[in-house]
Amino acid sequence: MLHAQEHWTTLCDMLAARLNAAGMHHPASLCYVCSGNVDAAVAYWARGAAVGSTKVEVLQPACHVDAATAYYR
Repeated sequence: MLHAQEHWTTLCDMLAARLNAAGMHHPASLCYVCSGNVDAAVAYWARGAAVGSTKVEVLQPACHVDAATAYYR
C-alpha cells in the first residue's frame, strides 16, 4: 500500500505541475492538496491573498487540507 500511495503522490504532483504550466492554477492547487503537497497549495493561496483575498478566504482552504490529510498522520 505504501508504494501505491507514493505513486499517487507522484502522479498528482505531475498533473498539478502540468495544470499550473497551462495557467490552470485552481485545479493545480487541488491536485497539490490531493498529493499532500501542502507547500505548493499554500503558495497558490498566498498568491491569491496578495491579489486581495481576505484572510478567511486564504486560511479556509488550509483548514480543509489539514482535515483532509489528518488520516495520513
